[in-house]
Amino acid sequence: MGGGNIEKALATLPFLFAACSGDDSNPHIDEPSSSSIDISSSSQTTTVYWDGSSVDTEWYDVDESEFTITTAAQLAGLAKLVNEDDQNFEGKTVKLGVNIMLNSDTTNWKSWENTPPANTWTQIGTNLYSRNRFTGTFDGNNNVISGVYMDYAAVSAPASYKGLFGVVARYGKIENLGIKASFIRGYNFVGGLVGESDGEINNCYFIGTVRSYSWAGGTGGHLGGLVGSSGVGYGKISNSYSMGTVAASAELSGVGGNVGGLVGSNSCEISNSYSTSNVSSLGDNVGGLIGSNSFGYVTIKNSYATGTVSGGSRVGGLIGGNNSPIEYSYATGAVSSAGAEIGGLVGYNVSATIKHSYSAGAVSSTGTSVGGFLGRNNGGGIVSDSYYDIEASGQSEAVGLISNGTVDVEGKSTADMQKKETYEGWDFNTIWNIGSGYPYLR
Repeated sequence: MGGGNIEKALATLPFLFAACSGDDSNPHIDEPSSSSIDISSSSQTTTVYWDGSSVDTEWYDVDESEFTITTAAQLAGLAKLVNEDDQNFEGKTVKLGVNIMLNSDTTNWKSWENTPPANTWTQIGTNLYSRNRFTGTFDGNNNVISGVYMDYAAVSAPASYKGLFGVVARYGKIENLGIKASFIRGYNFVGGLVGESDGEINNCYFIGTVRSYSWAGGTGGHLGGLVGSSGVGYGKISNSYSMGTVAASAELSGVGGNVGGLVGSNSCEISNSYSTSNVSSLGDNVGGLIGSNSFGYVTIKNSYATGTVSGGSRVGGLIGGNNSPIEYSYATGAVSSAGAEIGGLVGYNVSATIKHSYSAGAVSSTGTSVGGFLGRNNGGGIVSDSYYDIEASGQSEAVGLISNGTVDVEGKSTADMQKKETYEGWDFNTIWNIGSGYPYLR
């Protein structure tokens, strides 16, 4: 899914991808430009605008099971129905019939942190442990929502569950939806699409900035480009991606942790997904795709990250702290830290298998347990059939510390990393492809 061939990996998802520049002759991985994905690529040509205050709930009939939203006020009405009227939409489907701009001018959205736009969005779903959470299906119908703005840094208490959706409960589902030109900042459980998800997410993307903040009473975290935190083994994320910036701030006290380009804190299966977001935090468990990946039996597969990653301890190009199987995945972004357990692919691996994966980014840290591929392996973790670019990483050792378990990772030169014959036993017929650059996923 690199070298100009990202569109091949998810070729069944035309909504997500326009043509990407570059070709296989480039020995390095080309990242898609956010400009390659446009509202015009959605299934609808109609775009509607929100005035920042209108709320319409008249479209909802409790006896019906399917609805189509065609105005921005109706989308705001969905938030009111879930947040205030205890309608969780279990067993119901809401479709988006148009593109929606929650702020009419998104030209300077990258400056919204300092120069806010007119309209502030209120998330759909406010509490994971009440009926005020979305449990239905939201089908974006290949449409795009732009101009989502949320900033709670000035509040005097934690602002949790922030995103277009605040909380999606078990059995909830979001699919076929794009979000772009957006800025979201909250305290805890913050994501571009969903703050906390125990449901299923498929064929979705976020392009924008996601930030957290600290306050005098504690530290913000669980921050992801697409999802802040995923639930305990219930849902899954597939065919989705994020692009932009994910950053945890330490503005008052403490340091944010569990920060990832796609998901901050993850406990669900992730497949065919990626992040090009640059990720930063002074806290621990920071990764290009996932900050903290736990719950043992869920698998991360056919996924990658290319953004730069910086953090405290347990920092990795793909995953910071890992406790779940990883297969057919890679990371190419630079990883930097002053802490311990730092790796090109994974910072700290506990009791998990990693196979048929590689890393090719620079790795630097003044701390201990630093490796070109893996910072530390513990708890009987088994790593096999994997590689790292010994030149690009700047690290002579694949693993910084092997507390126990077994590790089979070979360091190769940049030239060898770009040769098919280097990857013994890898499937280049159905899973991988390679031109004159690094391998990429089909």
